[in-house]
Formats: sequence, C-alpha cells, structure tokens
Amino acid sequence: DHTDYSRLEDRRAYAANIRVLAIQYLLNRGDQYVIYFDADSIIRKDISRIIPELSKTDILIARTAYTKPVEGERAKFLSGVIACRNTNATRMFVEKWLQLITPHITEWFADQLYFSRTYDSCRDSVRVGDLPFAYIDFHFEFRSSVWVGKGNKKTENAIYLLEEQRYRKSLRKWDRIVLDMRQLFYRTVRIVWGLKQYLISKALRLREFVKG
Repeated sequence: DHTDYSRLEDRRAYAANIRVLAIQYLLNRGDQYVIYFDADSIIRKDISRIIPELSKTDILIARTAYTKPVEGERAKFLSGVIACRNTNATRMFVEKWLQLITPHITEWFADQLYFSRTYDSCRDSVRVGDLPFAYIDFHFEFRSSVWVGKGNKKTENAIYLLEEQRYRKSLRKWDRIVLDMRQLFYRTVRIVWGLKQYLISKALRLREFVKG
C-alpha cells in the first residue's frame, strides 16, 4: 500500500472509510450481529430492540435522497449507522464493498457512494432493509434511541451538545439536572417557533382567501 496519508483531509477520509474493514473483521470473527456507529453517535436508549428487525434481513441502513453528489452520482444510503446480520450474503456484500472502496480509501463520501454501487450490483442476492430513523436521528427527537451529530450539528446544535454533556463521567447529579432543564428549554423554544411559523402561514393563507 503506497497511499499517501500526509494530508489531514486524506487521513480523516481514511478514518471514515475504514468502517468497512471493521465490519468485515467482526463478521469474519464470527459475531452474529454487527452494528456500526459513527463516533459522533449518542446511544441514548437500549438498542437491542433492533435485533428482531435485523433478524428478518441481512443489512439495515438508512436510505436517503439528500446526500451530496460524488463524481456526479448521489449515494442512496447514510452510512453513519449500519446493522449487519452475519450471513453468507452479508459477508459477500461487505467483501464486494471493500473491493470497490479500497482504491478510493482517502476520498470523502466514498463509503456511501461505493455502498450504493455495491447494492446496485448485489441487490438480487442480499436483503437490505430500512433502518428505523430512531437509530440514526439527526433531528434529535426525544423518543429516539440514537442521535447522530451529522455535519456541523455535532459542534453547533445546542440540544445535541447538551445531550453529549449528560454522558460525561465527571458530570455531577446537579449538573445533569441543570442540563436537562436547559435541554427542555431549547426543545420548548423549537416547538414554539414551529407553532409560530405554522400560525403565520395559516394567517397569510386566510388573508389571501379573504382578498380573493
């Protein structure tokens, strides 16, 4: 391997793309279920409830129509959380994914793009189900099991940052209560703002109706 990792961006992309190697290693080791989470994921609740869903398929992953184009092509999946059941089909899929991504291991979004291409070539031989949004929630709903710090949200979103603070070992009980109250405040503000926008839109429509 003569890949140049001198640039910071290349090293960061490599660190994101080697998820496929980690998944393959655990599958080959014989683990029955493998669930990959990005480092910015906050696991807030019991995730074992995903196993019954995973037992019906080979892979669970979130589909999307909003990823950034790579080489003029949009990826069809979000790879921040990937759940795999150890089957022949899953292992063959991951092996193909690794073959495709290896020449592009230092390219951003290669994990998503080549997962999509692997799926396109293997869709008849592997079952890929939809990962419930509660396990890859980047809107930070209270009932969700996993929050992910997608994009700049990990550094800029107050609700995410407060939740992250709750899990720091050095946090005292009183500090946790204060953080919970602040988080409730931000949620309330978001709800009120949404209600305000809704009422404004309704008022504008009513005015146009009266004028008409």
